[in-house]
Amino acid sequence: MAYGVKFALKAAESDFVVPPFETLWWADDMSSFTKGKREEWQWTAMLRIPDDLSLSEFTEARETVVTKQEKKKEGVFPRLLRAVRVAQYAEGDCLQYLHVGPFAEEAPILAKLHDNVMPSLGLAFVGNHHEVYLSDPRRVAQEKLKTILRQPVKPAKS
Repeated sequence: MAYGVKFALKAAESDFVVPPFETLWWADDMSSFTKGKREEWQWTAMLRIPDDLSLSEFTEARETVVTKQEKKKEGVFPRLLRAVRVAQYAEGDCLQYLHVGPFAEEAPILAKLHDNVMPSLGLAFVGNHHEVYLSDPRRVAQEKLKTILRQPVKPAKS
């Protein structure tokens, strides 16, 4: 989808660098992250797009990508692409950590953040856990993957 937007802008003599992929994660019980209960996790994938991209340019790029995927007969993929939408996201204050290593090894870091760091700073959750993937797992060894683990916070009630 991101490259569909990139190529549409490039054709219009504009361009942008495709930024890292990001995901918001949440669960009814936030401890499911520190316990590694992945079946309880829910998510929204995000990708920053240029501020000057119009809604019609986005819609046209999305339809081009959907059409290409339909020709490949990729199952539910075109249906999922049609659900992609433009939205603004403002996160506010956050704590973050650069994790180097496999995704499966994030739980102890999140446990420390949730159970020690946030309480010691008088902070509480305000928003979904946010990950920014700086490495492509298809091209980088798992032990070298770089992921920003970000948690929006607010002052805890006294």
